[in-house]
Amino acid sequence: EEEKIESETEGYKEEMKKIDWERVDMTLLGASIKKENILRDNPSVTDFNFFYSHCPKGIYGVKEYSKITVKEIYNGIDLVLYNSSKNGFKYDFVVRPGADPIQIGLVYSSLDPLHLNRVGAVEVRTQSGILTENAPVSFQDGKEIPSRFVRSPEKKNDKGGYDTQIHFSIDAYDKSRPLIID
Repeated sequence: EEEKIESETEGYKEEMKKIDWERVDMTLLGASIKKENILRDNPSVTDFNFFYSHCPKGIYGVKEYSKITVKEIYNGIDLVLYNSSKNGFKYDFVVRPGADPIQIGLVYSSLDPLHLNRVGAVEVRTQSGILTENAPVSFQDGKEIPSRFVRSPEKKNDKGGYDTQIHFSIDAYDKSRPLIID
């Protein structure tokens, strides 16, 4: 929503715009992300440059990658981030043999509490609409393993909103083989 605000300063008419915005954060509860564990695949030919108030001289030569893997975010679990032209930004957890996916915790921080809809997707209501994260789909050796989000009760946070933890519940699978949680 935009609201125009006009003011006059020293005879000059100035137009400012007021923009409403809202933020939803998702963090990985208890994850360990180390620079040396970040693997980048297929860098872009083009470089990108960024200018922020905290670094006014700019950040130059930033590459875009088709896939980024963060090894060992949890014991025996990797995070794979990639852009799917069909579905937009995606991430997978790769659970290696012997690792326990119960370690994975997602914490959503939002103005309003989130909920799981009737098909098991996470929904966060914002003043601009509903953000949706589809229900998880897990695979082992190309076969789908039923899985779902499990939501903990939300807690008020110190920013006037809510923090809600989400974990995965995964039906029986062969723990001696890799599991992918999409």
